[in-house]
Amino acid sequence: MQEESIFHYRLSRASRIIEKVFGILVSRFRFLDRKLAVKLGTVNKLASAACALHNWLVITSKATYFSGGAID
Repeated sequence: MQEESIFHYRLSRASRIIEKVFGILVSRFRFLDRKLAVKLGTVNKLASAACALHNWLVITSKATYFSGGAID
């Protein structure tokens, strides 16, 4: 029973982190906030591209990419 409890805790924690990350992406890339009329594979590519672009912008343009008071 303890193993199951640990599993559920870790699953819940991972789920919260994913929701937080997606919230950051949606706030930056508004196209993710609406229904996309594309195939599922394309959605995966768009989400991956948004993650890569976000990470690149953080590294190369941190001073201008984040607005005042933004937390990432």
